Order: sequence, then C-alpha cells, then structure tokens
Amino acid sequence: DNDEAVLFVNSSTMTVVERGSGDGVQIWLGSKPWSSVKLAFETAKHVSFSEKEIVFDSSNWSSNSKAYVHFEAIDDWIDMGNLFNDQVNLTVASIDGGYENIKARVFGSLEGTEVSALYVTVADDEESGIISSVSVLHIGEASPSGSFTVTLGSQPLEDVVVSVSALSPSDFIVAPATLTFSAGNWNVSRTVLVTPVQDLVDEITNETHICRLASSSADAKYSSNAPNTVVDV
Repeated sequence: DNDEAVLFVNSSTMTVVERGSGDGVQIWLGSKPWSSVKLAFETAKHVSFSEKEIVFDSSNWSSNSKAYVHFEAIDDWIDMGNLFNDQVNLTVASIDGGYENIKARVFGSLEGTEVSALYVTVADDEESGIISSVSVLHIGEASPSGSFTVTLGSQPLEDVVVSVSALSPSDFIVAPATLTFSAGNWNVSRTVLVTPVQDLVDEITNETHICRLASSSADAKYSSNAPNTVVDV
C-alpha cells in the first residue's frame, strides 16, 4: 500500500492586500481515513479566512475533491509598514492514529517540507503622517483670519501631539499651539486659525512664510513628523 497518512497543502505561504486581493490554499489528504479528520485554523490577528475548520472523511479526502480556504487581510487604520507578516496555526485532530496531531506537508516541496502554520504576508495600505487640508494659505494683512484643518494619516498606537508654530510670528500668529490626537479622534479634522499681524510697512508684494507642524509621540511612526504649510500674507 503506497497510501500515506498525510495532510497536503499546495502552499504554506500567501500574500494578501488590505482593501485589496486575497489568496487561498488547497488542502487534501494522502490516504483514505477510517475516521473523520478535523483541520482547525487558529484565529489570526491580521488575517481572516473563509473556513474555521474542515472535516475530511472517506467521501472527500482525496486530491480529486480538494478543500479550498480563502484568506483576506483584516483591514485596520494602523500603519504597520508596507509589508508585515502574520501566521495561521493549524491543528489536526482524529481518532485515526495516522492523522492525529500531524503537521501539514507542502505538496511538491523538496524533502516533503512540513509546517504547523500557514504564513501570510500582508500588504498594508495605511501611511502615517500629518495631513494639512492646504499646502498654501493665502491671507491679506488687513484680512480676517484664515484657517486650515489637520488630521493624521493613520490611527496611532499612542497619543500624538502636533505642535503648530509660525516661523515668523511678527507676520502672523496661529492658534491653538498644540493639537492632540488619539486612537479615537485621529481622523477628526482639527482647525488651526491663522491671523495676520498688521504693521506700518508698505509691502508691494505678498510675503511667504512658513507654518510648521511637528509631531511627537511614543508611537515611533509619529515621533518626528514635520511638514510645513506655506502662509502667503
């Protein structure tokens, strides 16, 4: 008898994309079991799958009736980096002694590579950063105050304090001086008021000045972001 008690997978690695494409794996047994074989997938932090468990028996065990499990990224708003890894642990249970607690074997792999988990590369679609509603703000010296709004590009792991400052405070002032964002309000727009300072100098052309937005946080993604908004007064 050349049949062997093996749990085959066609691949042990997959790639999925947040708010994008998923991936899948085919699974089957190497021999007909005399009792049912249950394959369970352990819940992963960043990946969901179409089946929590698969039960093989004498009617659906072979390569002619492969089971298929589809995997997708669990979308969140946290910047995990461009690519990061997760894994789905596998557990096999059966009173058929040949299949009790075995590992999966990658079909066609050299030396019959065995794995106890499926490894998933997740392509993240968030990008951390301070987002200003404008890159240039035009206000006149005799005009009322202008304004722009600020949000974050991704959900922070820790509170983020954004300092707002005028690099030439003799020409304009800003308020408030700080904006605090948390995991609960990171995408809620906060308004920065920009007020020109009137002087007695007759300036033929508008002057361009810089409003600096600088973040600090225990979250490494937001420890040193510093974009600028140009203020044309």
